[in-house]
Amino acid sequence: MNITLGTRGSTSGESAKGSAKEEVLKRDGSSVIDYDAILEAVENKFQLGKSFLDPEVRRASSISTGTLVLDLLIGNGGIIPGCWLTVFGKEGSAKSTNIMQMMLAAVISEVPLRLFYDYEGSSADPTYLENMFLCKINKFSARDLFGVKDQKGKWVVEPKIHYYGEDIAERFFDSVKALLKSLPDKVYLNNQWWLRYADDKAGKAAVGTKFDKRMKKQYKGLYVPATNPYMQAIILLDSYPAMLPEKMDEREEGGGGIGEQARMFSDNVKKIRSKLRKKQVTILGVNQLRDKPMVMFGSPEYEPGGNALKFSSDIRCKFTPRVIPKWFDSKTKGEFQIEDDATGKNVDKYRFIHVRNTKNKTATPFLEGWIRLWIQNAKGKGCGIDPVFDMFEFLRMTGQIEGKYKNMTLTMGNLVIKNLDWMHLKRLVLYRGKRLKKLCRILKLKKPINLRKRALLQLKNGTADTLMFATMNEKRKKEKDTVNE
Repeated sequence: MNITLGTRGSTSGESAKGSAKEEVLKRDGSSVIDYDAILEAVENKFQLGKSFLDPEVRRASSISTGTLVLDLLIGNGGIIPGCWLTVFGKEGSAKSTNIMQMMLAAVISEVPLRLFYDYEGSSADPTYLENMFLCKINKFSARDLFGVKDQKGKWVVEPKIHYYGEDIAERFFDSVKALLKSLPDKVYLNNQWWLRYADDKAGKAAVGTKFDKRMKKQYKGLYVPATNPYMQAIILLDSYPAMLPEKMDEREEGGGGIGEQARMFSDNVKKIRSKLRKKQVTILGVNQLRDKPMVMFGSPEYEPGGNALKFSSDIRCKFTPRVIPKWFDSKTKGEFQIEDDATGKNVDKYRFIHVRNTKNKTATPFLEGWIRLWIQNAKGKGCGIDPVFDMFEFLRMTGQIEGKYKNMTLTMGNLVIKNLDWMHLKRLVLYRGKRLKKLCRILKLKKPINLRKRALLQLKNGTADTLMFATMNEKRKKEKDTVNE
């Protein structure tokens, strides 16, 4: 394809000022070049995509992490297509729990492909996952998520998440590379998402006659309308340190083994990293945070796997176990919190995790928040991320709840609830059906409300981000005024 120079015409109605400017441009030949036409020809020839730069398109294409606070910290309403997100922290910092919560959110959003590479070997504990999911939504169980095969190896229950228990690191990168090569590009053109196939024998065999003829004339390739705006695939990887290179054996343990693993990541990450955005595929990875022995200066903490993983990640969230924050519960001290359950007849046990967004190439970095881990309910089972505290922290960060825990005022748009205590909030989040209707009548609400749905809508349309930054600025202003006094 030859790219020719375009020329710009002139109108007889140009002003004297415009003519003078034209004369200046003619001196270097700029006036005879149609730069827009040249760029458009290059874009069509090489299929250069530029749609993802639109913030509204990015936000509309994101899916929730399943945790409101994380959605707020990450920005864009949650996880955007084509990004690499890494969560890291020390032992017991709820890394795997959060990453599985993200995978459940992908199932709910009906992302076409959900893959789980479990190098840890124990991340997908069926009992814990099933109980965690039942606390959030009733219609999913571990059996439904990972599927069931009969004795002949055929699926009796089709999996919603494809599970792979692997041990060799290169198999992950090779299989993901093959997947990316097989998937069509996903592009945003003419205010719509499209799956783009090559206009060749393989593309025609895959698409048949379902491609858009007008798009084929306008752009290069075969275009099929996408069924949803989300990513084509989401890949969960738990965890980086457990991914051993094929070359590593018992003789290479120690320093040589660590170096071999770092080189493996450096060599293999580049095979898939550049293709994620083009294919709209997202990777969620888990890393550990360890301590270097005998460190006298600088931070003793380090992440296994070398620096390639840090550079490749678009978003990095640090999870740190903490004692109960004083601003939340001044009466209870220590690591664990005991609290009455929603019925008031039993107790729940919790512990707190601090989250800090240490890197964010898609939104604002270095934001901080809290999540509460529901480690034991009345039946003695763990339930994952506590949705009640998640809602409260979201409301607190966005300035939509005020007062003490026995007398709070909640304001979400046109919804105002006064004289709200902690138990009422807990039941509003956890109750469903008839129990929720009865509670709403007690609170003098005209109809049952879904606080979580309202929060997700605020995240999706950007209202939550605006409220959060306004609340942060107001807090800084008050602190400054206090210091000046």
